[in-house]
Amino acid sequence: MQAETADDLTALDLAGSSGRMSDRSPLDSEESLDQLRVTYRPEALADKSYIRLLLRRLDRAALHVCGEMDGLSLPVRLAIERSDCHRESLHRSVTAIHNPLLTQLADETLLQLPTTPTPPQEEP
Repeated sequence: MQAETADDLTALDLAGSSGRMSDRSPLDSEESLDQLRVTYRPEALADKSYIRLLLRRLDRAALHVCGEMDGLSLPVRLAIERSDCHRESLHRSVTAIHNPLLTQLADETLLQLPTTPTPPQEEP
């Protein structure tokens, strides 16, 4: 993930591991790297409403690079939303921007995300 400045826009590349639906489930253990570029205006990071909008865009991008797409069943969508890929992609993208308010709002969002329950371990 890298941020680069071009004129007055900054682009942030999000990367996450996901599977291709045509080949395997997005939650499959085999990983492929997907990237998505999100642009933002650094000078607008003082505006709280802009930061909220940017956080929503980063969240959607993180979901996308982790395998979310139209036509997925609800259980698969929920699994992607709860995945480590989604959490880590969103966290990395927010951290790369270095904005305290964005970080605070993202932390609040990440705390609200349900986690994937760990199945109980059976003893042998």
